[in-house]
Amino acid sequence: MKIPSVYDYGEFSRSERKGIFNRKRNSRDFRFKFLKFEKSRSVSLKRNSIFLVVQSWLNKGNEKVLYSGLKKVNPYCYYGDNIRDKKKDFFVLIVERKDLIKMYYFPNFLPRKKLEFSSLLYSQETII
Repeated sequence: MKIPSVYDYGEFSRSERKGIFNRKRNSRDFRFKFLKFEKSRSVSLKRNSIFLVVQSWLNKGNEKVLYSGLKKVNPYCYYGDNIRDKKKDFFVLIVERKDLIKMYYFPNFLPRKKLEFSSLLYSQETII
């Protein structure tokens, strides 16, 4: 399975607000300024093994620029995607390292075997 060469990478550090991670300075060109993680409240998401949701908004205004349910790959890694809005296809891999979140964002890409692709990415995460 081939890893796409076009993707964005950003690092986020834990803020004082619960569930919020702010973009680190070394990731200032990354598309999201912060990430908000919360437990899924939707019954339909939970039925599909999605117990965590990641979101982000533009700084000013209420325009949500990221919303994805996350599935667990292992205790430190999750993947998510957007399959509802075909104009905004994407795939994300999120790796947790203590108080640091690493996000790999693949625009216009949805792998067929998401868990297999995520496991491959995670295994190569230090060299991607």
